[in-house]
Amino acid sequence: MSNGYVEPVTEIPKLLREFIKKKYPNYKFSVTRTNYNSINVDLFEADFDAFVTDIKNTPINPFYIQNDTNLTADAKKVMQDIYDFLSPNEYKNSGAYNFYLTMNVGRNAIPYKNVGKKSYSTKGSSYSSTSNAVYDKGTLIRTCGGWELYRAMTKTNKVVYNAIKLPYTPLNKTDWDVIKGEITTETGFKYQYGAFTKWGIIDDSRIDKLCELFEKYYTNQSIQNTTNAKPTTPQTTSKVLSKADFERRIKGVELLLKNTNDTLEIIKYNKKLKGLRLLLKNS
Repeated sequence: MSNGYVEPVTEIPKLLREFIKKKYPNYKFSVTRTNYNSINVDLFEADFDAFVTDIKNTPINPFYIQNDTNLTADAKKVMQDIYDFLSPNEYKNSGAYNFYLTMNVGRNAIPYKNVGKKSYSTKGSSYSSTSNAVYDKGTLIRTCGGWELYRAMTKTNKVVYNAIKLPYTPLNKTDWDVIKGEITTETGFKYQYGAFTKWGIIDDSRIDKLCELFEKYYTNQSIQNTTNAKPTTPQTTSKVLSKADFERRIKGVELLLKNTNDTLEIIKYNKKLKGLRLLLKNS
């Protein structure tokens, strides 16, 4: 897509649509741009089964497409082709985001459909994917609060950190939106595709803060501890939040509200803000 030159974000949807038209002329995609620098790519129809189970839609982590256990090999190949085409323009030369990418196969309102082979053909295309290998998570650098933090390097030599919740970690101790908002506000890690993600090299203090928040909201335990744990007496007391706690939670929810275009999410976050502000006023 580029040879060291980063395309303006306003041009990227047009270039992607041209790529799709040449390589997958009979597949039905939606390519949109929202909030200036958010690129959304959805696959709705193709000539293959996209899922290994009977689900009809799923979001995709662009950085771990080959590890997605919901997708068939055909679906992985198509979505990997899309990401490989876009990835050279994912960053500006400074290392900052040029755009944020969201990928889906199907949506809640528009399930994915296998429409059969018919006249589908990609012969003559000059585009090809060079990514068939399964991508690993990177190097494990820290385990804390029931989460694992990995550091990985992309094909374009960019550093990315992903914090992934371990399967045996208990449910979070408080409202999920509050947790996401506080972690994003305090550390810069943004939750997407099942992981807290941060691009660019960071120092140990930010990792320490992330672990501090994981420890705050989760119980860090191993599989052995889970198996051999003794019953504990339920806690009947609750923590009394200070004004600073309420202000921090309000700030986190405001950040989540700012970064969503989903109508239902907007309604939910506005209700939450109303409640938090009332509690702050009466605290």
